[in-house]
Amino acid sequence: MNQITTVTKLQRVLLLLVSHILFVSSQNENISELWPEGELNCVRGFRQYNPITQKKIYHVGVHASAGIETAKREFNLTFEEYLNEAVGKRWDPPIEFKMKITDDSIRDWLDNREDVDFMYTDTGIYSCIGIEIGAKPIATTVARLESRGRNYELDIFAGTMMVLADNDDIGSIEDLKGKVIGAQAFSDFAGAQAQFYMMQKEGINPLIDAKQVIFTGNNEDTIQGILDGRWDVGFVRTGQVE
Repeated sequence: MNQITTVTKLQRVLLLLVSHILFVSSQNENISELWPEGELNCVRGFRQYNPITQKKIYHVGVHASAGIETAKREFNLTFEEYLNEAVGKRWDPPIEFKMKITDDSIRDWLDNREDVDFMYTDTGIYSCIGIEIGAKPIATTVARLESRGRNYELDIFAGTMMVLADNDDIGSIEDLKGKVIGAQAFSDFAGAQAQFYMMQKEGINPLIDAKQVIFTGNNEDTIQGILDGRWDVGFVRTGQVE
């Protein structure tokens, strides 16, 4: 597999994080004048830290669908160094952002009462915790992938069905009958659920009509299984083909 470099656009995340923290710290100040709605103001003035309405440290929970080390590599610059530099230093004294990473089910993680203020996770898990505990969305990301000298703008989170280029046995969803499928997890939106939905629309039950469905736990293992010939088709999220 080629090395894929992911650069996350954080302007919207930064704006929404700042707006959220400002909301709880703006007791007697005219926020609409200092921070006009819809404008990203990264240079004007400092905010006074209020220990009553604010936290000194904000934790960002990250769901490590591809493993702990991969999550550290992909998101450390975003959710710690970048936010501490661009957002934290705008308060006097500065506030701090720290990551909390888990590769466990986020629903189980929340049941253990982990202290997180923001959460970065995939669409499928968000849909669950949104219903179960009332989580609200504040931002999404746009990823730019570079591979083989080409750039790919990915602004939609979706599922992909992947086979080897020389596999002539699979050319349609109908061809998945009797085949071995590798997928991330039954609860994963783009690594299983989206593809299962498309199969069912074509009248194919993935758990009955497929020869076998193997859940790998992450996209990288799903792809490696295709290359190794352990399964015929892999269900992975957007960006893995590129």
